[in-house]
Amino acid sequence: MPRTQRAIATLIRSGMKRVSGTKRGVSAMGSAGCDDVDAVIYADANASAGKRRSGANKEKAVESVEEKFYVVLRTSEGRDRVVVIHRSESRYRWVHSGSFHDLDRYEVLSIRRKLLEWYDENQRILGWRIPTPKFIEKHSDRLEGYFDPVRTTLDHAYGVLVAEFMSQQTQLATVSKYWKRWVEKFPTLRVLANASLEQVNEYWAGLGYYRRAYALHECAKIIVRDYDGVVPRTAEELAQLPGIGQYTSGAIASTAYDQVVPIIDGNVARVMSRLCAFGMDSKCRVAKKWFWDSSSKLVDPSRPGDYNQGIMELGAMICTTNNPKCVNILSNHRKKKRPR
Repeated sequence: MPRTQRAIATLIRSGMKRVSGTKRGVSAMGSAGCDDVDAVIYADANASAGKRRSGANKEKAVESVEEKFYVVLRTSEGRDRVVVIHRSESRYRWVHSGSFHDLDRYEVLSIRRKLLEWYDENQRILGWRIPTPKFIEKHSDRLEGYFDPVRTTLDHAYGVLVAEFMSQQTQLATVSKYWKRWVEKFPTLRVLANASLEQVNEYWAGLGYYRRAYALHECAKIIVRDYDGVVPRTAEELAQLPGIGQYTSGAIASTAYDQVVPIIDGNVARVMSRLCAFGMDSKCRVAKKWFWDSSSKLVDPSRPGDYNQGIMELGAMICTTNNPKCVNILSNHRKKKRPR
């Protein structure tokens, strides 16, 4: 048996204690101590990405992830436990163990309600974002000059499309300045599609990563040619366009057309990790799948765009990496303490 499997099996047997994989191996994953484990998913630093094996009635998904081993144990009781093992030469060190918190229906409804209430009160004013009715009612004084001729005549979906391209690897504070200048020069997709690449690059200057400008220009040409100048309404169609991936397609479809699709970026992943006590590295493939699956259950079907904008806003403004202030916003969503 490979040394990694011996280390993981020994780790399970020893009650998640520190072990050395070279000295305390076991003959199979189903040996004593593993009887209550229905599945084992782990990431092996020395294995080929995506390779799958089966044996001893266990399923193991193997992914190449630098010098860490991410272990997810699914027990016969339906509980998930995550273990992260760091490798140092021939030794394996236990770093983290805990249970995922699987949100129940009551908690999902509570989180949706509290997040949307917070967003209605605290959303940032951005040119491509339509303020919610409750925000307009409470903060009309802050919107003075917001509804200028450029914004009132601009196609909302096009404005969102431009903003999402610009915000790839660029902070929103910077995007806001360039976005208005852009839509004043290229007020419609047809105008953008007919512009030269030199003009596009000129108005993109300062944002960097000019590949995004080229992709946005190509998007405009395709939308004018194949969609009669109307931004596609579904995430599936948007994902076929150049420069648009799963996150960007979901952000455009939910914000512009209220399609019920999730989005995951660094801010959303951080909020989700803290809500569900998720201890795995968010860049791991296994973790990414969990984030997308879990986030799809949380999206509010009545206000998907506002929900997605709200959870990103919460992660950027409140639930920050350092010194987070999100404890009192969504922390009381549980009806009662879940039994261990």
